[in-house]
Amino acid sequence: MRVKVFSAPTLRGAISLLREELGADALLLSSREIAGGVEVTAAIDPEDAAQDELERFDDVPAPPPDPALMASFVWHNLPPILVDALSPRTGESLSDACSRRFVFRPASDDRARQALLVCGAAGSGRTSSIVALARRHLLAGGLPMVITADRRPGAAETLAAATRALGLTLIVADRPDTLRRALARQDAETVLLIDTPPLDPFSPDSAESIGALAETAGARPMMTIAAGTDPLEAAEFACAARQALDELDRLIITRFASSGRLGGPLAGCLAGEFSLAAALLGTAGISDLGPDLLARRLAQRRPLAQSAPINIVPDATPRTFNDRHAALISAHIAAQQARR
Repeated sequence: MRVKVFSAPTLRGAISLLREELGADALLLSSREIAGGVEVTAAIDPEDAAQDELERFDDVPAPPPDPALMASFVWHNLPPILVDALSPRTGESLSDACSRRFVFRPASDDRARQALLVCGAAGSGRTSSIVALARRHLLAGGLPMVITADRRPGAAETLAAATRALGLTLIVADRPDTLRRALARQDAETVLLIDTPPLDPFSPDSAESIGALAETAGARPMMTIAAGTDPLEAAEFACAARQALDELDRLIITRFASSGRLGGPLAGCLAGEFSLAAALLGTAGISDLGPDLLARRLAQRRPLAQSAPINIVPDATPRTFNDRHAALISAHIAAQQARR
């Protein structure tokens, strides 16, 4: 097998170079960001004896696109690269495609952690997620301790009203020292749930303050992205947040059942290399997010007015990714393929 590495300022340019030298039969093995551009690794082997080895990496030809599924993908505002990634292969269900392209890791699979910290952009559903998590722990027989570090006007009062309705007392602790005093009341069986101020991953002060809270509590940080968020903005935010906060690697999709357009959260998930942890379902609470639930939601769309026909062309999204974010998602997909 002949393996070569090509680099160019953009992913498209690097792929053009490999096609020029290796031809249309070349197999793209991986791609990654490097200083000054993108690097791709490709292989070709004309010998029949190497065909079985190549098939480990080669994609199975996709069946003809299902118009109804493509219409749903467009309604969900999936960027073209995600439409390609999630289009089922021959003999594959949409749930299978979701399993192939995403990592699903619910918070409940980390039994060693007794603390969760929820962060995210303003209006992304952080507080609603904390309330839903508290309700889920109560229904499971636990007694969670709910803490807020958000001292914005009205923020603590909103969460306090929700926790009172659950029979819980809200603790306000916005600094590591006050958080340590609150933790002194926590016993070994108590689950700690921490709400935070809005995260600005481009501000060192914002990221450092939230990181200090997570470190003090020994908490697993999880990020919220709301369905309906613009895919490009979600990708940029997720990449910056992942770099700014240690251990931030799990995502809660909020407004999952209401707004429902999943292009933004899924673009952020792949661009920032997050695992999908949970979906906030409104009055139905919060659920661990797996491939079956994700596939069911991706296959659904809100009815549109008859005067607004559905455009089923996959690349007809209102905004497109630039090469950097397409390369990040491509690299993540290639890494998943290599691990398999």
